Amino acid sequence: MSGSCLLAAIALGLLVAALSVIVPAAGNMREGDKSRHSLATTLHCRRILPRSLLYAALILFLVVALQFRCREDLSPASLLEITQLGLFVLIAGIDIEHRRIVPLSLALVATLTLALAAQTDALRTVLTGGVAGTLAGSILYAGGRLYRRLMLRFRRELPGIDPFGAADALLAGVCGLYAGWPSIVLALLLGIMGAGAAAAALLLAGRVTQQSALPLAPFLLAGALLASRTSEAVMLPAGLFG
Repeated sequence: MSGSCLLAAIALGLLVAALSVIVPAAGNMREGDKSRHSLATTLHCRRILPRSLLYAALILFLVVALQFRCREDLSPASLLEITQLGLFVLIAGIDIEHRRIVPLSLALVATLTLALAAQTDALRTVLTGGVAGTLAGSILYAGGRLYRRLMLRFRRELPGIDPFGAADALLAGVCGLYAGWPSIVLALLLGIMGAGAAAAALLLAGRVTQQSALPLAPFLLAGALLASRTSEAVMLPAGLFG
């Protein structure tokens, strides 16, 4: 990896770490949560530097493991790809810690994805994947709402949030844009299977209950990354759908 790519990943890790604290804090202040400390105190207490190193290391690992176009120099395309990764890490980190997906971050990922697709003449594949991901996300969202109604009818205890919320449905559409068609099929399968396996493991370990709701963003984003970068993964849904 070139030195410019290394510096870009480190700088992006710093930015993502700061945003992972600032964005939720700003949202809480808009909602009228007066118990929060000032932003400066929040930034200090959360220890931005260790978090920055963690995010930078994760971004560097993803760039190397997924073979991004960042071997010799930092081209505009590779910079956009690294920025996409940074947004993925930001979305996943906020969802893990706060069970929240910020719509603006999804809009930024969608914009970057369309910009890259326009450069490679892949708009049709990207847009088809986005439509398929949005439809699948809407179906899963409706299923989650039905699950809550059934739980309310037969049991009094409900998950604090929807198993698959509206923001998760939007994220599925963004994953469809990123993975394209037909890779979005495998991306969603990987994401849902990964979330199910994690939920089962945590349930057996006693870390969660049947009323708990896991953050889905890390699993959906991981599925999109794997499906879009692994040639064998891309060929599987293509074979399934002819």
